[in-house]
Amino acid sequence: MEEFFELEKEAYLYAIVLIIFVICSVLFMLNYDFIINSLKVVLGD
Repeated sequence: MEEFFELEKEAYLYAIVLIIFVICSVLFMLNYDFIINSLKVVLGD
């Protein structure tokens, strides 16, 4: 039973990482133009 719990904990960890990655990807896609413009301003292009 303890081994199962350990596996479950790892599964939750991977799920959380995956969810964070997906959210970041979506936010990046939504803000792509904004990010590019910000980089241009920062780099002084």
